[in-house]
Amino acid sequence: MRFLAIFNGSHHKCDVFATARIAGIQVAKKTWDLIPLCHPLLLSKMEVLLEVQTSNNRIRIESYCRLSGKTGVEMEALTAASIAALTHL
Repeated sequence: MRFLAIFNGSHHKCDVFATARIAGIQVAKKTWDLIPLCHPLLLSKMEVLLEVQTSNNRIRIESYCRLSGKTGVEMEALTAASIAALTHL
């Protein structure tokens, strides 16, 4: 029942997907503050995509991070997806 409410936008917390996207983007920018030994990165792009998969009663979450530096952004992308998932429960 909760999945259906999230899917059709009638959840009592309003637009759950928008909240999850914003939370994911915000936390990607603060990953360095949450995970030891990570450092601040100047992300040039951050995107959180949510896709409803009604046949399996699940939501697929993808996150993309980009920067022009020489370091990876995998921790930022993983943190963004994790927080987006936690936000809409």
